[in-house]
Amino acid sequence: MKGRASALYFFHLASQAFAWPFLPLLLKRRIHLLRVGILLGTCRLAQVTASPALTYLGSEPRPRTIVFLICWLAWQLSTAALAYVAAAPAKEEDHNATFGVLFVVALVRAIAEAPLSPFVDTVVAKATRKHFAQARLRGSVGWGLAAPLGGLAFQYVGFHANVLAFAALGTVAAGLFFHLDRKLNELDADRPLAFLDDDDGEAEAEEGHHAANEGQSRGGQANDDDDDWE
Repeated sequence: MKGRASALYFFHLASQAFAWPFLPLLLKRRIHLLRVGILLGTCRLAQVTASPALTYLGSEPRPRTIVFLICWLAWQLSTAALAYVAAAPAKEEDHNATFGVLFVVALVRAIAEAPLSPFVDTVVAKATRKHFAQARLRGSVGWGLAAPLGGLAFQYVGFHANVLAFAALGTVAAGLFFHLDRKLNELDADRPLAFLDDDDGEAEAEEGHHAANEGQSRGGQANDDDDDWE
């Protein structure tokens, strides 16, 4: 399970690296840099605001699956729409309308993206426990490998290639997320301690053994006290 959790981080962050760093470069082809800054700053503010609310809605297993799926689909579709609008030809007098469309699509994308990483963090932390840092490191490797490839794709092919890679890697990450989330929910329901590390499991078992011995000792002492009274 730790390997699948690490793979989830790897593909999730790699998918982000193919799209997110290149959005300012994509937007400045169509709108003024000042408007790019306003758009991205507003999107970040919306993301920070939406993240607690959406993650709260997904605090339970079944709602979490639904919220993740809806947000993931909106995230993918809005990224593709953003690339399409930015690449579509427009007249000089249509720049205000283009900015308005880009603003709405980017805002939807930011809100949809807001709960995805917190949900991924939750599942990976639960699956890896004290090995979370190792899984996070593999995610950073995924970002580090994907970002240069994304730059080459953006420069020599176009942002549509980034969107395709973003969608492919994101689909793998989503599949791993649903698989791990379902497995962890099953373990919580049937065997709450089954996903613990060996050391943790042995410690829990040893603690239970000591508690049982202590209970037996107290029971034997109580019986002796009863015999003395008789």
